[in-house]
Amino acid sequence: MAEQYYLDVDVPEPNEALTALLLSVKMREIMSERAHMAQMLYQAQVAKRTRRLAKSADAHTEVGGKYHDRWIGELTIGGVGELGDVDYAASHEFGAGLVVDGHYAGYQRPAHDLEQVLAQLEGF
Repeated sequence: MAEQYYLDVDVPEPNEALTALLLSVKMREIMSERAHMAQMLYQAQVAKRTRRLAKSADAHTEVGGKYHDRWIGELTIGGVGELGDVDYAASHEFGAGLVVDGHYAGYQRPAHDLEQVLAQLEGF
């Protein structure tokens, strides 16, 4: 059996090389590309009765993560979009109870569009 050697490597904390990589221009470009790809996939997939929900999707990059030490891509659905306010994005994605004249009238099923977009991104 071959002899094994172990090296004692002193890796500084925080790792300057990893920090430089995570905050590099190239990493921001990669995160921006992924966020915008998610935006396009969402806009292609979501129901388009009024197009307001699809148009409300906004993708951008910012410094984030648990320690705010890296570029992240962020996709926001809802809020104010090109076609006006969209205040039903959460109920579309996660479902909601329907109330008519103060009485329970059923349940709107969740669309799970964002979950499907993440599954599609996993393949790229």
